Amino acid sequence: MANKKPARQDDYINFVCTLRNKRVMLDKDLAAMYKVETRVLNQQVKRHIDKFPKSFMFQLTDTEFKNLKSQNVISSGWGGRRYAPYAFTEKGILMLANVLPSKRAAKVSLHIVDTFVEIKNILVENKELMKRIQQLEEESARKNKVIQTFYHILEELNKKDEN
Repeated sequence: MANKKPARQDDYINFVCTLRNKRVMLDKDLAAMYKVETRVLNQQVKRHIDKFPKSFMFQLTDTEFKNLKSQNVISSGWGGRRYAPYAFTEKGILMLANVLPSKRAAKVSLHIVDTFVEIKNILVENKELMKRIQQLEEESARKNKVIQTFYHILEELNKKDEN
């Protein structure tokens, strides 16, 4: 069974990573949260593979797996694994709640989905903030041009007065 699990709902965000431009969670971490062995989780997925299209889950390539290990997203506790892990999108995590026969799976999946929604909200807020900052920078640049124009006019007037 996986070795680490989140203590609070807020901790779920620490298990989300981005692969192939998608926010995902890995099978090992989900298994720990659901309190099942990783192999049990993956067996259930394989039994219901028709419920897990590519937009719900995918298996990491060897390169992706090595990159995650090197970034310490995956602990060294993965040593004896014979295959690369599976990554589950938000939709895949919801589907896991349907194929894992436990109340805990349903409850944890809801918390995880809430976490994904929170991440999306943060990203939207950041985009809006970045847009406002850009608008302020553009406005500031326009005002600076006006100030520079006045400054140059004053310099020219001063030069004429000196002559």
